[in-house]
Parts: sequence; C-alpha cells; structure tokens
Amino acid sequence: MFLEQLMILGSGDLARAIFIEISGRKDSGYQIAAILDNPAAEPGPAFDGVPLLPRFDRVYEEAVTRSVRQIVVALDERRGKLPLPELLRCKMAGITVADGISFYEQLTGKILIEKLRPSWLVFSEGFKKSRTTRLTKRLFGGVLSGLGLLVTLPLILVAAICIKLDSPGPVLYSQERCGRDGRPFRLYKFRSMTCDAEKDCGAVWAKKMTRG
Repeated sequence: MFLEQLMILGSGDLARAIFIEISGRKDSGYQIAAILDNPAAEPGPAFDGVPLLPRFDRVYEEAVTRSVRQIVVALDERRGKLPLPELLRCKMAGITVADGISFYEQLTGKILIEKLRPSWLVFSEGFKKSRTTRLTKRLFGGVLSGLGLLVTLPLILVAAICIKLDSPGPVLYSQERCGRDGRPFRLYKFRSMTCDAEKDCGAVWAKKMTRG
C-alpha cells in the first residue's frame, strides 16, 4: 500500500529491463501502474499483468487517473516520439519525469552500457566534484588514515624490526608515482626485496608462471 505508482513510457528492451527489475523486487518501492507504448501501436495484451496502452497523447490524463508520482521515459528511440508537451504538463503538476537509463542505474546500481547515448554522458552528474566535496573527502581520508596509523603502530614496529633483521638496507622503500592530474608524488612502503634487486636486469613486470 506504500508503493510509489510508476508509469513507463516505451515497451522496448530498456522498458522491459526496468519492468523485470521492479517485478522481481518486492522491496523496490515501486509499482508499475501502466506502460505507454508508441502512439502508432495497436493496443496489446497485458504486460504480465500491467496494461500496455498506446496513449502518448494522454500521458498526463493517465498519470492523474492512476495516481502516478513518477514517469520513466524508457524509449529505445526517442527521435520524433517523445511527447514533450504531455511530459511538461506532468512536470508542472509535480510528477517526476526520469530518464530510463538513470532510473535503471538508481534501481539496480548497474548501467546498461548498450543503451548509453552520448547525451546521457554529457548531462550526467559526477564528472566534477565540488570544492566542498573534495575538501570533505580529503579531511575524512586524513582523519581515517591517522587513526589507522595509530591502531596499527605496534604491527608497523614489528614489521620494521623483521625487515631489518632479515636483510641489510633501509626498512622503507620509496618511489615516485604519478598521481591525480599527472602530478608526481613520492610513495613510501615497506621494502619487500633485497636492496638493488633490479640493478642488473632493470625493472621486471609481473607475469604468469608456467608449470613445466
């Protein structure tokens, strides 16, 4: 009784994927009230219990009649088919209009790669984080790193002593690495090889071992 009424525009692959996810999840929080197909399509049979209606010219009317709170635009091909006046009318009435690919990602945590369009990437969020987000993330990371060092300090001391007793040379190994935006930084870690292990042969990449 507390499920949000949902209406899907389109009955292609994307609409079917959304329908399957919602139908298979009792805890999705949504209930599909109707699926609206292309206005040129003939009325079809029930979509596994959900009515399939050829009424793109009556999107607003169907949404109000069925107490729909969200409309998901899941058309595989939108060019020349998107009922913009009806969707705008729904939007002005407080009904949420969502993009099908974004809704699927929100619902499942997965992206339908085969359905991605360049426009989705252009208008999607997440490519640039705000200054506040970056500062918060850095502060949070610094605090957690400091706490982690304090908690593991006894283990770090034990590891350092073991390395020193195992072979001559420094306990820590440092190397320059490439960081964000191509800026170099110096990495420090416990030495796991003997000193100058790659002096004669140079850097050796990891490779798959073959059994004889």
